Amino acid sequence: MRVLTVCSSHNGKPGVVVQNQVESLVRNGVQIHFYLIHKKGLNGYLWHIGDFRRYLRDNKPYDLVHAHYSFCGFVAALAGAKPLLVSLMGSDSQRKSLKPVLKIFHRFFWSHVIIKSQEQQEKTGLKSSVSIIPNGVEIDLFSQLNKLNACKKVNFDEDKKNILFLADPSRAEKNVERAKEAVKLLNQKNTVLHIVHGISHNQVNKYLHACDVLLLTSNYEGSPNIIKEALAANCRIVSTPVGDVPWLLKGVPGTYITSFNPVDIADKLSIALQYKEKVEGRKRLEELELGADQVAQKVIKLYKSISAGK
Repeated sequence: MRVLTVCSSHNGKPGVVVQNQVESLVRNGVQIHFYLIHKKGLNGYLWHIGDFRRYLRDNKPYDLVHAHYSFCGFVAALAGAKPLLVSLMGSDSQRKSLKPVLKIFHRFFWSHVIIKSQEQQEKTGLKSSVSIIPNGVEIDLFSQLNKLNACKKVNFDEDKKNILFLADPSRAEKNVERAKEAVKLLNQKNTVLHIVHGISHNQVNKYLHACDVLLLTSNYEGSPNIIKEALAANCRIVSTPVGDVPWLLKGVPGTYITSFNPVDIADKLSIALQYKEKVEGRKRLEELELGADQVAQKVIKLYKSISAGK
């Protein structure tokens, strides 16, 4: 099967989430080509419509075009890409002004939509021709590391209680101020909040094994990969009830869902820091069939169905 992936460019490459899914699809026999959207803003997207139309005209036909994120889906649709599958990320469902546009494109232009969580589907209001498929995680990349060695590699003090906030603090939806307030309310002198951003994906496992708790304080998410990666690392987790996180963490001792109140977050952090048993996060991922290759098989099944016109 020959699939064209349409996504935004990050320094000339696809984003990590898209790249990881593509690698799992290639391992499972799909031939993937890329069209990268590198010009941003309204004028940039308008420019790409014409450019992508020419690209489709000048290249061998694809069995399917898969666009990641709504704006890439708009460009692909207006360029005439068919059949067209669109994956919506977490932020797509949060903009009320975007909801009517999503419905129009879903009805008239998009062959099918992948949504990451039940919550996201409810917020978008999309019902027919929709599949809920969270992103998978490369479980084997998160091999168990010695905590002391991990601390040394990421420059954490192993004598401190290290709380990890692994997200871009400039993104308002991640709400780093909520995390700071919660740790301040925790009022433990030996506790440190590490705000980490811009590291390579290969470094993530080291940080997850060096920290005592992963903290996610987002206002909204789709299916956050960092939570699945923390489960793969058997890491303790405290998270707000966003996206599919409550489903992911259900029944996993050592992981805690909190409200959006910093006081409640501080309480859950205190409990998590005292938890001494092993967190069976990898086992939970296996139960949910969220390994990268397992998810790839679900996506390939959908590819075949769409390309066959079903």
